[in-house]
Parts: sequence; structure tokens; C-alpha cells
Amino acid sequence: MGTPTTVDGGGRGRPGRGELAVDALLVVATGPLLLMEALLRELNTADGMFTVRIAVALPLLLALPVLARFSSLVAVPVAAAATLLLSWFALPLLALSYRVGRHRPVNRAVVVVFAGIAAGGAAVVAVDGPAHNGVWFTTVAGFLLAVVLPWLVGTHRRQQLELLSAGWERAEQLEREQRITAEQARLRERARIARDMHDSLGHELSLIALRAGALQVAPDLSERHRTAAGELRESAAVATDRLRQIIGVLRDDSEQVPTEPADDSVTALVERARDSGLEVALTSTGTPEVLAPMADRAVYRVVQEALTNAARHAPGSAVEVRVDHRPGEVVVEVGDDGARGGPSLGASGGRHGLIGLGERVRLAGGTFRAGPRDEGGWAVEARIPVSGVAARAAAEPAESVADQRVRAADRYRRARWRVGWGMVVVLGLPALCVAGLMLVGMVSGLQRSLHSELPPERFALLSVGQDQASAEAVLPEVQEESLAREEQPPVPPGAECRYYRSGSSLDAGAGHRVHRLCFADGVVVAKDAYDPY
Repeated sequence: MGTPTTVDGGGRGRPGRGELAVDALLVVATGPLLLMEALLRELNTADGMFTVRIAVALPLLLALPVLARFSSLVAVPVAAAATLLLSWFALPLLALSYRVGRHRPVNRAVVVVFAGIAAGGAAVVAVDGPAHNGVWFTTVAGFLLAVVLPWLVGTHRRQQLELLSAGWERAEQLEREQRITAEQARLRERARIARDMHDSLGHELSLIALRAGALQVAPDLSERHRTAAGELRESAAVATDRLRQIIGVLRDDSEQVPTEPADDSVTALVERARDSGLEVALTSTGTPEVLAPMADRAVYRVVQEALTNAARHAPGSAVEVRVDHRPGEVVVEVGDDGARGGPSLGASGGRHGLIGLGERVRLAGGTFRAGPRDEGGWAVEARIPVSGVAARAAAEPAESVADQRVRAADRYRRARWRVGWGMVVVLGLPALCVAGLMLVGMVSGLQRSLHSELPPERFALLSVGQDQASAEAVLPEVQEESLAREEQPPVPPGAECRYYRSGSSLDAGAGHRVHRLCFADGVVVAKDAYDPY
């Protein structure tokens, strides 16, 4: 009867602790209520069926969780039939109906079972004989509250969790796509680094080949040295061709061929940006040191990408480039003021470039940061060692991906926990209130039954014309005005009537009669006994 974790059907696996706990709680809560109801019926009817009711009800209560393991759809009509024996079986019926909606999609079997329960309830009411509107209302209300409503709640819960699961699957898919995009950006940046290496090394190898050729044709060179110079020229040419072939594999045809020279400086880059209409200022502090090629290209690429993003995403904003030469490192800061209210140089369109910058700076042994500034706009900052030694941090992206997956799974668990407890609060508190009211009603009914009983032998002591004071000495402390019926004998004019039970019955149709006494002018003016229905 608890909340299982899989769709029930034929065989089910070993139940979880949560299911067993809920089943045990229902059995423990329902058992005493069934005993109390059976005892009340025995007091009311004195039919000697207490032992029979308990002998049937308690094993059936214990069997319902076992039957629910096989199929909750089969257990629902069994629990509904058990309510005819003792009405408190409505509690496990409510839990089973919820479980059907929670774990079974709407299909023909569900419709047939629920329609059968409704038809069975109507047939029982019809077979019992003529019933007034109250009996039909009670039957329909019980079916709606104990069967249909919890089933609808379970169906809503199932659809809610399916939607939540689909949303998290979509979020995980987007995260995977973002990781793939970021990895592609890092690979493109590595390809650019390789091409930079080709441009610089290729240039140097070409100079070596040119000088070796000049040396080869020198007139004062011996033949042995001339041959060595020729071999050197050929080796340099072969190395240049091989380098071009290897780097050519890494070239992305979709990218434009760079128009600036490979050894372009940051100052020249800023001048070109200023000539193109971008409001940019360059500030250089400290004593410049000779940078390693990896560090020099990393500094250049940070400024280049930041200026490109500023021109593209924050046109009209003032951009400031700061290059701070410190002992052993270079700190590059590029920021815009966001004065034109644009998306600034960190907009989504530039995220791939920023990812590539981070990869280049990381491979140069530095650190990279990009984000909004407190005073407005956006800023990127890179700290790059002068040596340009590549950091051994290849495992960092993989570790970051693993951390993202762990955080996503943890967020998913927390979201499900919040949704689950929200359902418990929304449904559990009203259910507890209803159960408490029902329990209070049963206790109050028991008290009325014990204090409003006017047995036939005491009723026989009363007579019409008897003074009211002596009659009240015989009457019980409590009367039941709810026993008044339209079909009762007429009330004498000006009389006030009191109603009592012939036995201590909570159910007016449990085989007892209604005893009515009417008083007027201090005497008994009417004495009647009739069936409650």
C-alpha cells in the first residue's frame, strides 16, 4: 500500500524500505480503528458477530499489502468490498487508489475496475432496500473521496515526476552539448597554437634554408663544406614542407586566414582597432621582459579576442587594455564600461572565444578569468608566466565535467525530495485532519450511544399524561434530535419532542427503534416508537 518505485503489474521485486514502512504504518493505524468499529457495532447490535468480524478483518488487513505487491489494481476492489464489513477499510483503499494512479497509466483495466466498484456500490445500496437520499450521497461521496480523488492525485504525481525527469534529462543533454562545444573551442584554440608554431618555426626554417643556399654558392667555400651546406638547405626545406603538411591537417577551412603577421605586437593590434573606430586605450606598466613564444602569443590572443568581442557585442563602449609587466609574469586586463547598454564583450556570442582563450592561457601555464565588473561592463584578466611553460592540468576539464555531473544529480535528488515532501504536506495534512475528525466523530458517537439509550423496559414506565418532572427522571441525559424524520407520527400542536434510541447504536438502521416523547404544559402529551427509516 506504500509508494513503490516501479510500475506494478505482474511480479514485483523486493520491496524497498520506504514501501515496507508505509505499509506497516497503514496496518498499525488501521488495525485499532477496525477493532474500535467492530466493538461499537457489537455494542449497538448485540448480534454476536464481533469475533467473526475481527477474524475476517485483521487477516484481510495484513493480506492487502501482500496482494498489492502482486497488483494494486486487484487490491483496490478487495479493499472496497472490505469496507462493507468495516468502514475503516477506506483508509487502505485510499492508499491503494493513490498507488494505482501513481504507477499505472490510464488504460482499459483501470476504467473497468473503477466502474465495477461504482456499480457494485450501487448494487449493494439497491439490494439493501429502499434508500433515502442520504444513503446515496454517502455512497457516492465515499467512492469519490476514497477511490477517485486519490487516484487523480496519484496520476498527477506520476505525470509531475515524468515531467520533472524529462526536464532534467533535457538539462543534462544541454550540459553535454555545452561540454562538447567547449571542448571544440579548446581544440580550435590548440589548432591556432599549432598554426602559430608553423608560422614562427616555418619562418625560421625558411631563413635557415635561405642562408644555407647562400652559403652553398659562396665562391671561397671548399667542396666538402659546399656539399654540407646543400644538405643543410635540403633538410631545412624538407622540414618546412613536413611542418606545413602536419599543421595543414589541423586547419579549419571555415576560419578566415589571419591577415596580421604572426609576430604582430599588442600595440599594433590596439592601433588597428582604434583606426577601425573602436574607442580603446592601451596602458603598459612595469619593465617588459622577453616573453617565450607561447606566452607572447597568449598575451596577443587575449587582447585580440577581447577587442573583437567588444567591437561585436558592445559597440560604442570605451575599452581599456592594461598590460602589467611583473617579475616572472604578465597580467593582461581588458574591460569595457558598458556605456551603451549592450551585452558587453562577455555576451553569449563570445563565450566560445573566451573558452578558447582560457585553454590557450592554461596551456601557457597561466590563469584566466572573465566576468562582469562592479562598476558596469565586462572584463577579462589573464596572468601568464614569462616562461610560457605549459601547466600539467590536462585532467582539470575532465574533473570539472565529473563535478558538474555530480552537482546535476544532487540537484535532481533535492528537487525530487522537495516535490515529494510538498505532496506529503499538501495531501498528508488534510488526510490527517479528516482522519482526526472521523475519529472524533466515532468517539462522540460512542458517547452518544452510551448516554442516549432509552431501553424498552424503561420506555414502558412512561405514559401520556405523566408530569414532565417525573418523566425526566427516567429519561437519559442526552437526546438525539437527528432521529427526527418526516415520516414520523405528527407532533402535537405546541409540543416539544425528544428523541432517544432503544439501543446504543451509532447506526439508526442497526435493528433498534426510535423512542419519542413530546411534552406540553409540563406533561407528556405523546409517546411513540417507530423505525428510523
